[in-house]
Order: sequence, then structure tokens, then C-alpha cells
Amino acid sequence: MFGFGVMTGTSADGVDVSLLSFPGEIDEEAGIFSGGWSFPFPDGVREKILEMQENPAPSKESLLRFSVEYGFLVGECVRTVLEKLAPGRVRREESFVAMHGQTIGHYPGAWEREGSPMTLTFQSGSPQAVSFVTGLTVVSDFRAMDVVSGGRGAPLAPLYHRTLLRREKGVTAFLNVGGIANVTVVEKGEVLLATDTGPGNMLIDGAVRILSGGEEFFDRDGRRAASGTFSPQLQMFIEKRDPLLSRGLPATAGREDYGERFLREIMDESRRLKLSGEDLLCTLTRYTARCVRKALERGGLSPAKVYVGGGGAWNETLMRFLRKELSPAEVTTSEALGIPPQFVESSAFSFLGARALAGIPSRMERVTGGGTVILGTITPGENFVPLMERVRARRRFGGE
Repeated sequence: MFGFGVMTGTSADGVDVSLLSFPGEIDEEAGIFSGGWSFPFPDGVREKILEMQENPAPSKESLLRFSVEYGFLVGECVRTVLEKLAPGRVRREESFVAMHGQTIGHYPGAWEREGSPMTLTFQSGSPQAVSFVTGLTVVSDFRAMDVVSGGRGAPLAPLYHRTLLRREKGVTAFLNVGGIANVTVVEKGEVLLATDTGPGNMLIDGAVRILSGGEEFFDRDGRRAASGTFSPQLQMFIEKRDPLLSRGLPATAGREDYGERFLREIMDESRRLKLSGEDLLCTLTRYTARCVRKALERGGLSPAKVYVGGGGAWNETLMRFLRKELSPAEVTTSEALGIPPQFVESSAFSFLGARALAGIPSRMERVTGGGTVILGTITPGENFVPLMERVRARRRFGGE
């Protein structure tokens, strides 16, 4: 069985597609990484996403239209992989698409039901459009069941991280640095902590975009940060205003916490302190690493080894700060586990999609605070019947 995992994160920088194969029992393996492809967004799509994320009241028409447009875009990306980039590598009757969707809004604890806090979250993307373009069965809407069970809806990737680390000795962590950073700490195959730690690339990327007048979208290899000087005063300013630090663990965050308004306040303070753009980027980069350390300290954990995935793993300055903040832990990238950093999250959703098709529940209590639920909604494609026959042949009943 083959799963195309699709992810576009809070950084909104394009579509990542991972191909995982599942030759054995679905609930016993993380899948075998068989390839990854990145597709930059067409002109105007990133700006549209950021506008909807920052706008507290986007129009109903714009939301509905984007959902369908995004679905067609994801479908075309997967079809390109199927027909041009990896022709003949998979069998359509045994393949599925697992799409996280583009997060537009995420509001943990936004309302109460029977005295318990409930999260509101919205990931855009029409699974019907994806299925129409590809002919494949699609699994989507992964956060919804977790949220209604009382969970925070994110992060979900720790379920995959746990499986990747299940054979590691001692206390080991997986850190994913996307727009938001999240860490999973595992010992003997059990999750000890799974939480968002704070900003990942979001503040860094946003600052680069503003400083460059929209000409650049990220600090390549962390070069600009490397030439700057860290500002303890600016770090203290950020810490005092960081909303995640006042939340209990596990915690979740989004652009609502670290979006344009929060960044503008930081940049105004940076100018007041007469810092250069490079000093600002250096401080923001170190702050991302510091937030990881603080989350681990709050959880009372000191992993001996930390694997890093996500786009942040390519930021050499960030990796240097992580090694300093997390010393004496060994800090390396997910390449050591056989998965390129930029494809960890998309691979995670291929893994979660396989579990959904097999009807395997996940225990979310230590991950998001939710219940034991099956994550994901299934949209049958042209291949649904032969696919489910394959799933039944690969499913060992019993779950986790």
C-alpha cells in the first residue's frame, strides 16, 4: 500500500508531498519513506493564505473558493508525482492521499462545553477536488475528531515521531521546526511529552519578508542571523509577551499567537533598541531554540538525543543555537532516520492516513489532551474498493 502525504504548514511556503510505502502491518510500522517532492505555490497563493490567516473575518466566498482552489492544487501536485516524477513506482489501486490542509485559523480553548475548554480549528482544502483530479481515495480533516474529544487539535505529528523513535534507547526527542516548533519526547516507545514549544520559522520568515520588502521569504542557511548580535533586551521583551509561556503543557499555538501583529511589536522594539536587521534575526533565531529548552525544562525532561525535522533543520544558525541550548544532548537532523527534514510532516500525515483507513484509534491524552479516537475523514475515490481490500490484508486488529 502507498500513501501520498501532503502538507502545507503555517509558513505557507508551498506544497510538500511525501510517498510512503506500507509493506507490513499498518499499526506496527511508520512506513518506508520512498520519496519527497516540493512544489512552490503559484503567484498570489501565499499572499492569499496570509491574508486569510491575519484577517479576523475573511469573506465566506473567499474561504469557500480557496478551499476548492487549494484542493485542485494539491490534486495536481499528486498527479504530477504519479505521472511524471515517479511513474510506475506505485499502483493506483493500492494508493491514497492524506492531506492535512492549509490552516486558516486555530483557537485553543476558544469556548466551553459542559465546563471544559474546547478548541476551534479550520484546515482548508477540498478532499473531493483532490480525489476528482487523482482518482484516489483521500483522508483529510485530521484535527476534527481530536478537537471534539476535548483535544487541542495539534500537534498531531508526535504520533509519527513516537513510531520513528520507538527503538531508540533512553530518553529521545524529535523536534519539528516548521512555522511553529513542536517537540516529542519518547522513552521505550512511550510519549513522555508532546507539545508546541513556540515560534519555529514563523517570526524569522516574517521578519525577513518585511526587511527585504517582500523580495525574500526566509533566512537561507541562517546566514543573516549568523552575522548579527544577540540582544538579551529584545529576548526579554519577547518572553514577556509570548502567549504560549503562560499555557500549561502540552500546549498548542498558531499564527494567531505569532502573526503579523506580534512581529510588528517586536520589530518596533528592535528599532527602539537601535538593532540592525541581522541583530533582530539573530535574536529571533536564538529565541526559537530557547523556547525548546524552556519547554523541556517545564516538562522536567533532558533527552540524550534530539532529531530535528522541518525547514528549520536547514538553518545552520538555528542548529548551532539548539546545540548550545540543549547541551549536552546530541542534536542531529532527521536524515539520520532516513527522512529528509522538509518531508517529516508530510510523511506524518501519510502515516496517519494509513491508520485512519485501517480504523486504528490513537491515544491523544499525552499528545493533545484528547481522547482515544480515529483521526481523519475518508473521501472514497475511484480506487476505494481495491484499496480497502489491501488495507484489510495489512491490518492487524487491536490498535495501539
